[in-house]
Amino acid sequence: MKISFITIFLIHSFLSFSQNEGLDAVINWKFIDKVKIYDNPKGKFIETIQNDTISENLIILKIIEVKKDFFRVQIGLEMSEEQLNGWIKSADYVGAYHKSERFPMDLLLYSHPNIEEENKILLKNWNPGFITILDFKKEWVLIVVNYEGVRKKGWIHRDSLCANSYSTCS
Repeated sequence: MKISFITIFLIHSFLSFSQNEGLDAVINWKFIDKVKIYDNPKGKFIETIQNDTISENLIILKIIEVKKDFFRVQIGLEMSEEQLNGWIKSADYVGAYHKSERFPMDLLLYSHPNIEEENKILLKNWNPGFITILDFKKEWVLIVVNYEGVRKKGWIHRDSLCANSYSTCS
């Protein structure tokens, strides 16, 4: 009985943790305006936060949940322990970088969050830059990148992304 209870508890804990893990992201360091934080999607405005480019204290965040055009986040400045919780609008300045940037490089996107997916988008000689995050599902992230002057959208494995404005995490 004890072993069954412990096994069920461990499985439940693992599933709960993995579902609430969230996705690390950053606010593009080039974005100099204030990011508005709301109490719920399209709700009451509660706070703002802004990149401090002079001190190089940039905004980091964890996306916990996605609802239409909003992200529920834990957000703060890299060099501060204060974290704010709330909702921010999905925007071009919310994203990450590719973990292994090479100039240029090939980038493979999927039309669905599945590595077995037949419909793949290969961006040959892509010049890495900021990657906008639109959504995420477990191990997959829906992104938008600029490629030859056109915005391309697709899914990428979360392990390919780096939520660090200072380095590529490689």
